[in-house]
Amino acid sequence: MDRNRLTRIINGREIIRRLKAVRKAYERLAERFQAQFKRVGRDFIELGGSINYLNSFEDMPIIADYQKSLQNKIIKQNIAANNIAVLGTIK
Repeated sequence: MDRNRLTRIINGREIIRRLKAVRKAYERLAERFQAQFKRVGRDFIELGGSINYLNSFEDMPIIADYQKSLQNKIIKQNIAANNIAVLGTIK
């Protein structure tokens, strides 16, 4: 193997290693940001802030999960109501 090719291979591995390190750093930053959002959001509500305002942050995973759970709850309630209505027509 010639020296230039070996240097390119080593540099390529170094770039991949650095990219992985950057990705991990961004993952840690995202985790810290989400934890901070939870804490500040809790404080905001305790001090009289509006939950509707917090719900506007749809890109935050905790808000997206909350909104999904609300939608699932509404869907389940609609299904139950429809089942009762259908059973009522069978009598």
